[in-house]
Amino acid sequence: KGIVKGCKKQKVKVSYYDLVLLMVYPTELWARPSNPYPEESAKGAKLKAARKKQLRAGATVPEVDVESQKHHSCNSFAATGTATPDGKPILGITQMVNDKAMDTIILIAFPENGPSWVSQPYAGRVNSNSAMNSAGFAWSMTAIMTDPGDYPTDWGLAPEAYFHYLAQYATSPTAAQTYLTNTPRAGVAGGFTMADADGNISVFECNAFNYVLRGPGDEGETDFTVMTNHLVDETLQIYNPVWLEIGLGTFTRYDTVFQFITESLGNVDFPFAKSMFASSDWYDADATTWHYNEPGAPGISNDHTSVNQSIYFPADLVAYLQTGTPSGNGMPAYATGEYVKIKLADDANAVTAQAGSDAASMYWAANDLLEHDLNAGAVYLTYEIAESIKAKLDEAYVAYSNGMDREAYADLEEKDTNEKLSLYADALTYYAKAQLCAQMVTTQINQIKQ
Repeated sequence: KGIVKGCKKQKVKVSYYDLVLLMVYPTELWARPSNPYPEESAKGAKLKAARKKQLRAGATVPEVDVESQKHHSCNSFAATGTATPDGKPILGITQMVNDKAMDTIILIAFPENGPSWVSQPYAGRVNSNSAMNSAGFAWSMTAIMTDPGDYPTDWGLAPEAYFHYLAQYATSPTAAQTYLTNTPRAGVAGGFTMADADGNISVFECNAFNYVLRGPGDEGETDFTVMTNHLVDETLQIYNPVWLEIGLGTFTRYDTVFQFITESLGNVDFPFAKSMFASSDWYDADATTWHYNEPGAPGISNDHTSVNQSIYFPADLVAYLQTGTPSGNGMPAYATGEYVKIKLADDANAVTAQAGSDAASMYWAANDLLEHDLNAGAVYLTYEIAESIKAKLDEAYVAYSNGMDREAYADLEEKDTNEKLSLYADALTYYAKAQLCAQMVTTQINQIKQ
């Protein structure tokens, strides 16, 4: 309802039901329960009539459209302890969905009840399938599908309800696991990877019928876990549809992420995750062979349907968020391949100030790199290349300047809380652009010099 009011203030008409539909769109599209409406939900006359009609007809099992399933998959991992350079936990996910859901935004919430949190949903949603809150709890969910012909599903709590609850109200893996255990899971809930500030990582893998809590070592890992779109634990594998690999390449993606991390133990950090998600390499576990530079292959994270990436550091309350294909080449238009850095705090002022400080640091790092090579007479810096790099730096600084302007007005606003938050949001948007442009310069220079 708050989104409806905010849109109305901006003279945009969006109904409450529009937003509900946006929130549950994935579940309605590809995981609608096959069994009739539950009796307790049929309070209105129309729902009662619909339920009676369903009961008379019996359960209708929908035909599985394998092609449509290809657009709903994710790769997620968590690492801690000896797997990371500093022993601190990291959790990452690349979201692969239909291009109808590709217009993602960075959402930073400061609720009246519960910790602040950050996530990357598509516009109109209250959250997506991963988030980190200021209590130091990060999580992601990969979709787990069953074939309705083998296991007809009942109605229950859709995954989208978990998205919001876990972000705002769960402050630890234990709290999240308790909620998941004690609620009627439905839809494609899910492979929930979790990490907290103390370095505890785990996977709560489940569907509507069963669940298992899995930790590092259960599948031969060393201080890390991996989750894609199939049930990994041996006791749950009977629920995996036979078409999963054909439709989603989930086993190959799992093996690829698993091998990437195995070969980089001790160095699983942000640069590693950024590089892995952007890679077009995949691993054939049966042949113990890497396949290099195969864009479009089913086992890669840099997939045609990868619309955003999130990398969380719950001990430091830092999130790195990217919109678009991980490599920067693909959807949406103007994808950068770079990440926005957000450090969570309890209020918007602190979050905005830190984002601005990070933008300035990234700008000067890029500027100094260019200045050094100009002074050194670097051969690669032709006039055309130097001017294009300077133009991108100017774009970064203009965004940074606009961010400072909006932040100053937000700091001065004392009466209207919503207006204050709106100004901070504007400032953060500018700072995000400044960060991206500055990093694009750094990446461009380093790539040209190689």
